[in-house]
Amino acid sequence: MSTPSYSPSESPFLDRVRRTIRLNHLSRRTEKSYFYYILDERAFRIDRTLSAIGCMKA
Repeated sequence: MSTPSYSPSESPFLDRVRRTIRLNHLSRRTEKSYFYYILDERAFRIDRTLSAIGCMKA
């Protein structure tokens, strides 16, 4: 599985998450972990949705 790119500039949502993390004075490493978790979850949901409607081969 490829590692997702985590650039807050790609998404207003990720930019908002980044600002919130920094306002709460969390570490950059925590920020990076949160971004990877969010992107992994998004990829999982998209794959699951596509397979449910039959767009992907099993």
